[in-house]
Amino acid sequence: MSLEALHNLFLNQPLVVLFALIATGLLLGGARVKGINLGSSGVLFTALLAGHLGYSIPAGVGTLGLVLFVYCVGIGAGDRFFASLVREGAALAKLAMLIVVLGAAMTWAGATLLDIPAGLATGIFAGALTSTPALAATTEGLAARGGADAVGIGYGIAYPFGVIGVVLFVQVLPRILKTDLDPIADSLDTRPDDRLENVMGAGHCGSAIDATCLLSLSVGLTLGIVLGMLPFGLPGGTPIKLGLAGGPLLVALVLGHFGKIGPIVGFIPRPTRMLLQELGLVFFLASAGVRGGGALVATLQEHGIMLFGLGVCVSVLPLIVAWPIATKCFKMNPLQALGGICGGMTSTPALGALTTKTDSQTPVTSYLSAYPVALIFMIVISKILIKLIA
Repeated sequence: MSLEALHNLFLNQPLVVLFALIATGLLLGGARVKGINLGSSGVLFTALLAGHLGYSIPAGVGTLGLVLFVYCVGIGAGDRFFASLVREGAALAKLAMLIVVLGAAMTWAGATLLDIPAGLATGIFAGALTSTPALAATTEGLAARGGADAVGIGYGIAYPFGVIGVVLFVQVLPRILKTDLDPIADSLDTRPDDRLENVMGAGHCGSAIDATCLLSLSVGLTLGIVLGMLPFGLPGGTPIKLGLAGGPLLVALVLGHFGKIGPIVGFIPRPTRMLLQELGLVFFLASAGVRGGGALVATLQEHGIMLFGLGVCVSVLPLIVAWPIATKCFKMNPLQALGGICGGMTSTPALGALTTKTDSQTPVTSYLSAYPVALIFMIVISKILIKLIA
């Protein structure tokens, strides 16, 4: 088959394009450079290229991917999200919120000074803090007013440093401060924590397909979508909607916390949940990338290197401020602080890099307390940024 025939096939077969760009994106994401890889986010970059070349994917794929992804994220995080607010993780929750606020403040300041539109700026915010749920919430929030296509571009520009920056930070900072993590680890209680399975990939549930209740999944998604469509707000204020990102996520968090409400079962076996979550993620990233790819070159020509520079600033500012706040104000030991920063930046790759430096489980438990809070708070802040940036 000639290149022209292949090009014509892709132009006329959106379904072929969808799975081709997912396959090539996952191959790109699996490539490791110095132990770092893009993972599923590689799909975003191949989708940007596909959009630039004029290809399309089936309508509705992005919406389906969005609700599947955020629902599965919520089910997975629900069993520890509410608990993290009441136990010793309260300080870690505050740290996570501080990191998100600092990133948002830097985004707002940069967008205002450099006259960057809301779509690009909020995409940079999501990419710099490596938050796909924030990307989803921003894209959905801008769909009605325009500018949603630019969100994927901003995310794609800021994401690579967002990943690499945090990974380097947690590995280089102890060396700069000449902090030996091993004695700290030895002094802490390192007993296993059952919750570690959710992050580090341990554990397996037998008969996962048989145990999964497709009916409860459908009912939960229905409730979440309906909740996201309902307007609510304080008296005298402008009503807001949780949208397709916030509604299913909130319902899933509640179901994940209680496990069961009436006939609705919140539990989904981990292998099945991870498959649905990954499928939803790549569907959403493919849609966001294809939409943004058409305007990618024009956007870079208009705004240039300053977009990348803003992404670096949004990633770096929370890191350099969070460390002294965590260690001095919240009195965390270095392992707790580093794990909490990984969670606040929603950076599982950075957590993975950190756990290679110590056998202590303290960074992982800190991550588990900070991550869900950062996850939810980024979605809320993304909605606010849309309104603040003209």
